[in-house]
Amino acid sequence: MFNEDVSGFRLSHQQRRLWLLQQEDRPLLAQSAMLLTGDLNRQALEQSLEDVVARHEILRTTFKRLAGVKTPFQVVDDSAAVAWREVDKSGSTNNAEDAIDELLEQERRTPFNLQHGPVLHAALVSLAGQTHILSITAPALCADSRTLTNLANEIVRSYAARAAGDESIEDPVQYVQFSEWQHEPAEDEEAETGRAYWAKQDYKHLLSVPLPFEESSNSPQFIDPQVRSIAFSPETQSGVEKFVLSRSASLETFFLAVWNVLVWRLGGQPEILTAHVLDGRKHEELYDALGLFAAAVPVRCRLEGNPKFIEILSALEQTTSEACLWQEYFAAVSSQELPVFPVSYEFGAWPRRRTAGGVEFAVRRQSAPAGHFKLRLSLINTGDGLIAEFHYDPRSFSAATIERTARYFETLVNGIIADPDARIAEVELLNGVSRHELLVTFNETGFEDRSLGMFSAARGDDGQTKCIHHLIEDQAARTPNNTAIFFDRDRVSYYQLNRRANQLARRLRSLGVGPDSPVAICVERSTEMAVGILAILKAGGAYVPLDPSYPADRLSFILDDTSAPVLLTQSHLLDGLPEHGAKVVCLDSDSETFASESDENLDGGAGPDHLAYVIYTSGSTGRPKGVLITHRNLVHSTGARFAYYQTPVETYLLLSSFAFDSSV
Repeated sequence: MFNEDVSGFRLSHQQRRLWLLQQEDRPLLAQSAMLLTGDLNRQALEQSLEDVVARHEILRTTFKRLAGVKTPFQVVDDSAAVAWREVDKSGSTNNAEDAIDELLEQERRTPFNLQHGPVLHAALVSLAGQTHILSITAPALCADSRTLTNLANEIVRSYAARAAGDESIEDPVQYVQFSEWQHEPAEDEEAETGRAYWAKQDYKHLLSVPLPFEESSNSPQFIDPQVRSIAFSPETQSGVEKFVLSRSASLETFFLAVWNVLVWRLGGQPEILTAHVLDGRKHEELYDALGLFAAAVPVRCRLEGNPKFIEILSALEQTTSEACLWQEYFAAVSSQELPVFPVSYEFGAWPRRRTAGGVEFAVRRQSAPAGHFKLRLSLINTGDGLIAEFHYDPRSFSAATIERTARYFETLVNGIIADPDARIAEVELLNGVSRHELLVTFNETGFEDRSLGMFSAARGDDGQTKCIHHLIEDQAARTPNNTAIFFDRDRVSYYQLNRRANQLARRLRSLGVGPDSPVAICVERSTEMAVGILAILKAGGAYVPLDPSYPADRLSFILDDTSAPVLLTQSHLLDGLPEHGAKVVCLDSDSETFASESDENLDGGAGPDHLAYVIYTSGSTGRPKGVLITHRNLVHSTGARFAYYQTPVETYLLLSSFAFDSSV
């Protein structure tokens, strides 16, 4: 505490960081809304709010800045004033949920005066019958998510106390006690260990990694955040709870792990950095305190090698446990550095429905930013179920992008609990809506115009659509030394890929392969697989993928059904193949026989309406059926993928078997 015209207290580390991330005249806000049902005593409710403000100094704290000083100090006012307003909408036809959204939006637009207060704004809207909405809005400098929960509980307790004529409530811990404690020099062994832990966390190189679908990159400043929410079904919630119970994990870490897997699936980065928002209340006496205690700490997650989800979950349990243990020391270390994390995650719970003085109080909205993030996932146990809220910067992401992200997240959760031992690249990501969007919407007439870069490259001089291998040839001419394929430790440049495919294509032409000729290819995942497919296309043929793990009778059926004249394979797979009449070319042991062929591009005679590949259905509803795809369709769908990703994607991960259509 100090004196210079006025007495005040220093900001906590969390407050200082938030202050520097926001605009003084438009502070970041914490908000909640409760639905009140019953015979409400409006005057008693307003007085209850004043009682709570009188008990908690942080709710009557203003922020004053001295000339030439970047950050302000806290001043605790004696007045327990609340900016209170009432609105009668009993004649409105809006439902309660729409009325809540409208009210919170209005309150966000109401100016805040951080220097003079009051800092707590409350609005009571009366709807039809005995239904009311109470909104609470405060600067995020004064409240985090846990504070909003504690505040809701205190309002209910105060209202109940007034109704019963009992106002004896234990004095709380005041926030300035906490903020001043933070500034006391801590030189004990624990503090030294905590600071050392964060000092060795190497994460800064991950702060600038672009997010999948990010449309622009903006410096941290005030934003008007948007939110998209999804509610999990009771079946999904039950499945998740059984999953974490069986593995002695927590719901909080489960959803953090899913969030990391989703960001990895969409962006392909081998390591994900997430700002994990922790409530900052390690000590029991702070559990019911009000103020900004929460801090976002960096949590790294490595996803190389396509591990199982349960392995990711186990690793994150360890990482988050350590981060939670040393969380208070990160706030001290980072208050000067101000790292801005692109992605954040928070897990919390709303107060359960409670009745006081004949009125039921039910929280319906609650949100408090702990910093500036482009994309924040909040997982909330509402008491009625689990919901996921995707908060996003509309300058960086479109509403359609976040809508898809929410669907992917929900589908991923269900896929993981359905197959707990699955590897993360194999869990289903597309639900019915997303699959229809990809296969139908993105192939509607006129979609080409929305991906001009891809489709201008896909036109020849005569205006006709090129084949897919022509596009690869063009890329090889532009960037011959760029990596085209990365498999294990094997890197193949575009020049090498195109050269090897040309040589093999000439060998296939000598075996009679031409336009629409089906050529079977049965190989394991390898660089030879890509070379073989490209060679078949260059020779004019249509490749027919055969997964070596398929049962022999399925392989035999496809070979007989296509009457493929040529089969590309690997020598160690020969003994497992069924009887067939195709000419065999082993991509490994026979490589010398076509290595002497010319490596120049060749004209295989295929055009946009010739077949590119034939993939067989599973046969679960009868006999497998071959699906015929032309070069025109393949080029079109490839262009749709380019248009789908709103920022350029440099690397695509082959997730599934090459005998499955999504691999193409």
